[in-house]
Amino acid sequence: MGANDSLLSVQEQGNHAEIALHCDLTIHHVARLHASLKDLVKRCESISIDMRQAGETDVAGIQLLLAVHQAMKNENKKLHFSQPSNMLADTVKLLELENVLKFSTAAAV
Repeated sequence: MGANDSLLSVQEQGNHAEIALHCDLTIHHVARLHASLKDLVKRCESISIDMRQAGETDVAGIQLLLAVHQAMKNENKKLHFSQPSNMLADTVKLLELENVLKFSTAAAV
C-alpha cells in the first residue's frame, strides 16, 4: 500500500512504513505532516523516514520530529531517520539533539 501527497510519500509493507519527506520542516507544513505521521505511528510497528529533502527547519519541525520519536518510543516501536539534509543535520547538532534524533547517512532498509 502506498500513499503520496505533496509533502511526503509513503510505502507500507505489512507493519512497516517507508516515508520520504518532500518538504521543509516548518510551521507551514507541520500540521499536515503531523496528521499523516500520527496515523502511521498508530498503525505501524516500524517507520523509516528519508530526510534528504527536508531543507529549512524551524522549531515546529523539530517539535514534530521529537513528538514522533517519543510516540514510537512509548509504544516500543522502531523509528529510523536516514539521510538528513545538511541543513537539518546542522540544526539538530546546533540544538544538541543529535543523541535523541539519531540520523544515519545510509538509506533506510
